[in-house]
Amino acid sequence: MKYCFFLLLILWLLNPYDARSQPENKKTAAINKICRQIDADKSLKKVVAKADISHLYVHGSNRQLTGFYRDSTLIKMTLQGQDDEGKELFVYYYKNNALICVYNEFSGPHFNSTGQRVPHTYESNFQGWYYFRQGAWVYEESTGHNRFEDDELDATEILQKEAAECRRILP
Repeated sequence: MKYCFFLLLILWLLNPYDARSQPENKKTAAINKICRQIDADKSLKKVVAKADISHLYVHGSNRQLTGFYRDSTLIKMTLQGQDDEGKELFVYYYKNNALICVYNEFSGPHFNSTGQRVPHTYESNFQGWYYFRQGAWVYEESTGHNRFEDDELDATEILQKEAAECRRILP
């Protein structure tokens, strides 16, 4: 019994999941706090892009790009698209004119228990958080499937380029 206790204690102390998850939480906690503050700020000025955005990467034909400003500084952007097959949302967060976080969510059609599509309803198929500090990738967390499963694609580079393109389009 004594050996069993020591074996369990050693296995618990050497648990790799606890060791890996702690640093990531520390890396993202401050960024998450900033994102929550930005989302809660009702004083931000909302500006919807009037330019053509059909070339931007977002699912759906019904698209909208919106910037949120404090004074003349871009704090947050949303890019969303929707059609009958799903809807997608990108939220870009900035601090001191630097991209700090990108949130991406895709929702596909919802089907009932008999397998029939429920009109005008969607269910989340993917959620991803991508964190940056001083232009460099810090951490990512995602559930579901998206385009970055392809190892040839660099999520950090692509998301930063797409954010820069959206930013260029906004007035």
